[in-house]
Amino acid sequence: MTTQTSQGVASRLGYGLGQAVRLVWCSQNLTVRWVKRLALIAMAVYFGALLAHAFMAVLTVGFILLALTVGDFSRLRGVGNSGDQDAPYGRNVFGQPLNSWGNVEGEISDEDSLLSERNYDDNFFH
Repeated sequence: MTTQTSQGVASRLGYGLGQAVRLVWCSQNLTVRWVKRLALIAMAVYFGALLAHAFMAVLTVGFILLALTVGDFSRLRGVGNSGDQDAPYGRNVFGQPLNSWGNVEGEISDEDSLLSERNYDDNFFH
C-alpha cells in the first residue's frame, strides 16, 4: 500500500512539475517565452534572498544563545567601574577628560570655530 501511495505522489508531483516547466519554457511566441523565464528567475532570486535572510536570522539567534550559555562575562565586570571622579562624562582614547558634549575640556570644537568666524564676518560687514 505504501509503495502505491508513494508512486502516486511521485507521479503527481512529476506531472505537476512537468506542466510548470512546459508552461514556462515552451511557447510559440519568443517574447512571451522570455518574459516567463525572466519572471521565474526573478521569483527564484527573491525567494533565495528570503531564505538567506531567514538562515542568517536563525544563525544569529543561535550564536547569541550560544554566547549567553557558554560565554565568560567576568571580563565585563570592570567596564563601569573606572573610578574617575574628576571626569564625570569619561575620557577620550588619550585619557583627556570630556565634557557633557563629548569634547575635550578647554578645546574649541570645529563647530564653535565656524560659528565664531561666521559671527565675525557678519559683524564685519554691518
